[in-house]
Amino acid sequence: DYNSTTTQSDNGELLYTLLDFLRVEASYDRVAWNLKPVVFTHEVLVRQGRPEAAELWRQAVAERVASERMKRDLQLAREIQAGMLPEESVSIGGYRVCGRVVPAEEAGGDYYDVFNFGGEQFVLVLGDAAGHGVKACMSIMTMHTLISMMRDRDFPTTTEFVTEVNQR
Repeated sequence: DYNSTTTQSDNGELLYTLLDFLRVEASYDRVAWNLKPVVFTHEVLVRQGRPEAAELWRQAVAERVASERMKRDLQLAREIQAGMLPEESVSIGGYRVCGRVVPAEEAGGDYYDVFNFGGEQFVLVLGDAAGHGVKACMSIMTMHTLISMMRDRDFPTTTEFVTEVNQR
């Protein structure tokens, strides 16, 4: 506690620094922080002359770290995917367009967007990349970026817009 008498002593600033460092370290790489006892267990197995058990332990730890990293990557992909979808319904030409994407996995290849094309025209984009997971999500993100870059350009017809998107 920053306001305790301990932090008000002559060594209070050092304690502040130590506490801040420990918080940053813990939040920076929580997986490694939580695995400290696991690493110590491996060292004990090696010291006790049990190399087979130590190797099995090492493999289990590597699998756990890879699994945690994959979970974080998938969560990030899902957040990015959700960020490229319209946040609210869009009203154009007397129509109200809204939608929802529920991926089969953490992230997927489903996508929609709607925007005014000029006057009474609007474009409704529906995308469904082949497969599931991060690869499909990345394909859709590429399409979204391309469409976002081109949608404000002046195209005489929606056909020419779609043709230009497909050529890129």
